[in-house]
This record gives sequence, structure tokens and C-alpha cells, in this order.
Amino acid sequence: MRCIYCKTPLITKGFKHENLITVPAKGVAHKRCAEQDYLSKRVFAGVELNQLSGNELLELKEIVLNEINERERGYNQEAAVELF
Repeated sequence: MRCIYCKTPLITKGFKHENLITVPAKGVAHKRCAEQDYLSKRVFAGVELNQLSGNELLELKEIVLNEINERERGYNQEAAVELF
């Protein structure tokens, strides 16, 4: 059996099961190969950022900035102290 990413044999002399991982709907791979693939896709919370179009990426940016601003506004109101 070979790694789905690097195509080298998964089971070699001195291999350890903890160095292998099953990738759903794809197959078995070395943990380090799967991690490198995951990072290269720039995935966050299940969203593959490199698969978004330019417009979708800009829209996501606006949504994130609005969420950050709303949260900061909420925190500042909670921390505000009324002076008489």
C-alpha cells in the first residue's frame, strides 16, 4: 500500500502506526504528507480558501471585518464606565 500523496510505501522496516492517517474519501497517507497537503490548501474551518474566487474572497473578508468590528463594539460597551 502506498501513500496517496508521496506514493511511497506506507509500511517499511520500523514503521509505526501512529505515523499513518486515514484521509476520508481518499485513502491512507503518512501523517506528515497529509499535514503538508492540508496546509498547502489553506483550509480554515472546512473552507478551502484557494478554491474561492476573487469576489468570494473579498466578500469573506468583509464578513470577517464586520464580525470583528461588532465584537469590539460589544466589548467596549461592556467595559465602559459611566461617570456622573
